[in-house]
Amino acid sequence: MTDSETSNAVLEDVDALLETWSNKWLPWISNDPGGGILEFHLQFAKFCMSTYSTRSFNLSDPQLSEQQQILVRRSVSAAVAFVKILTDMDPVTKDERVRYLADFGFVMISFCCQFIIRACEAFGSGIPDIMETLTTVEEAAQLMKEVAIDSSHSPALYGSLISRGLEKLRTIIFPVDDSFDAENTALSLPNEWESELMLMDPLWEFSTYLGDPFFDQGI
Repeated sequence: MTDSETSNAVLEDVDALLETWSNKWLPWISNDPGGGILEFHLQFAKFCMSTYSTRSFNLSDPQLSEQQQILVRRSVSAAVAFVKILTDMDPVTKDERVRYLADFGFVMISFCCQFIIRACEAFGSGIPDIMETLTTVEEAAQLMKEVAIDSSHSPALYGSLISRGLEKLRTIIFPVDDSFDAENTALSLPNEWESELMLMDPLWEFSTYLGDPFFDQGI
């Protein structure tokens, strides 16, 4: 069994354990006003655990094995599931809960959004339903800008940063030129990402979640 296959098997076991734990607390999560907080952290934990299998990948080599691609897609799916907790809320709930979310919550959302963008950057068409995935990220960015007090408020800054990254990524992945090959073309985001990420706690180091070589490319 390869390392990737072993990682996938371990993640399957972890998911099963988390699902068992989630089912135990499901009545409280579903019925108690504080249950949403538990679900929020549960989904983020699933995302973080899923990335244990991707952090050692040599992402300077775009030719990942089939198992490695499965693991990357698993991490992206976990990130999307976390972001959707907020984007799938009804308008009233968004206004009541997201507007007053602590800053660390917006950082967690922003981190997952940026993880998705960078994964799409690295693997292009290897990410299934990429348009739908990026739409979810766009909705999260817009939501953060809408609930911010003003343009200098942290959620607005995070949302603007994500929006610019999305715009650049879409320009590269979906250019006017029909001859573009998304799967075999190297992508790069503007260097401004590097400095603007300092808006967030230095704890959020992307090389902890995706292989180091990818982040040695001046991104």
